[in-house]
Amino acid sequence: MSRLSRHLTAGLLCSLLSAAGGSVQARDLGSQEPLRITLVSLARQAAHPGSDSALKLSVRRAWASDSQAQLCALTLDASGAPVLEGGRFQMRRIQFLRQQGQWRVQHSETRWLPAGGSLDAICPKSGTSASPPTQLAKSGSGDINVALAEMERRPPTAGLPGSLRDLRAEATCPIKPEAPTNVADWKPGRIEAQGRTHLFDAPDRACPMGKHLVQHDKVRIGPTQGSWVQVQYTHPITQVVTVGWLPGQKAIAVDTHLASQAR
Repeated sequence: MSRLSRHLTAGLLCSLLSAAGGSVQARDLGSQEPLRITLVSLARQAAHPGSDSALKLSVRRAWASDSQAQLCALTLDASGAPVLEGGRFQMRRIQFLRQQGQWRVQHSETRWLPAGGSLDAICPKSGTSASPPTQLAKSGSGDINVALAEMERRPPTAGLPGSLRDLRAEATCPIKPEAPTNVADWKPGRIEAQGRTHLFDAPDRACPMGKHLVQHDKVRIGPTQGSWVQVQYTHPITQVVTVGWLPGQKAIAVDTHLASQAR
């Protein structure tokens, strides 16, 4: 074989090997891809010891190669809020194996991710080159990251435990919190004060809830008691509802009729 022929043959072999290697590279699966939908269905059907049947999965990352696949999902409770324990998010990592043309769950496990931690640490992309760490609270349109970033900024729906000071205050609150009534009649409004507006379980500063709202958050304004007003806040993404008390000057009612005319 001539030197030129050997050179061309070697080049062809390198190309084939490169193509073969590329075929096993994992690729991200889009939210509407049939394979991703199939894997999500299999993951939800798979029994996991100790799991709560009311828990839901919100897929954070999905990838697949020719014979392997993996889903990493945030665990949500029945109300749609992330499951938290000790300030850590509960994640589910499900691995799949393709055998005889059929995808099957190979392994499923629960992992815990600190708020702001790297998702890559517990859900690496197999077969791909290392990429910069993906922060859990990094914003991204249409992604669970958006919800997490919002909940970090608006803790009323984050479900994070309050500070030790708040927990102590809860035990010594002189007023017993009462369930709201006639919420449907409450007026629409918004938070007017700049910065953080802290919520309270009762109209007393000795009853902090350990959560807060921020300026322009939309609320429904309920009854008043002295200089306090009761409000209801619904998170725009998770739809988790929080009801609490705050100083009346912190919120203002919005005339929806005038607002619609202005538009």
